[in-house]
Amino acid sequence: MPILENQRWELYAQKLATGAKQMTAYKAAGFKPNSKSATKLAQNEVIVKRIRELTELAVAQTTISIERVLRELEKIGFANMLDYVKVDDEGQPCLDFTDLDREKAAAIGEIITDVITNPRDGSITRRTKFKLLDKKGALVDLGKHLGMFVDRKDIRVGGVMFHINASDANL
Repeated sequence: MPILENQRWELYAQKLATGAKQMTAYKAAGFKPNSKSATKLAQNEVIVKRIRELTELAVAQTTISIERVLRELEKIGFANMLDYVKVDDEGQPCLDFTDLDREKAAAIGEIITDVITNPRDGSITRRTKFKLLDKKGALVDLGKHLGMFVDRKDIRVGGVMFHINASDANL
């Protein structure tokens, strides 16, 4: 989708694609105000095509897909505490965000740092806590999507136990 060679036409098409009124877009593109010319340009085949391209691009970039949601659930569900914590020589856990990237950060729900000043000697201690998002919930959601879990209802009729899939029985 190459931009239009005429910079003013490109800017006009961009403004219209974002929902601007014709005259507003026309002025923003550097044209002298003229409603007749603005209308005529808006109907130009090149402009109409460019607006369609820009709109389709915007939709493609903002559409949330099943795959994207599943990828986010995977980041949470398969997050590992060792991606965020190192164990020191004494066997004590220490937070380590040096390798933190967007993939790993997606699983973090909260980071809190408390700064504590000792009133006796003025020394400062920092305490940082962090929480990962609900790993079990993400894994359950993924499992449900994959059909791994089936809700069953047990119904006893005349001494006989029936096991029915809740989704099949609308229960």
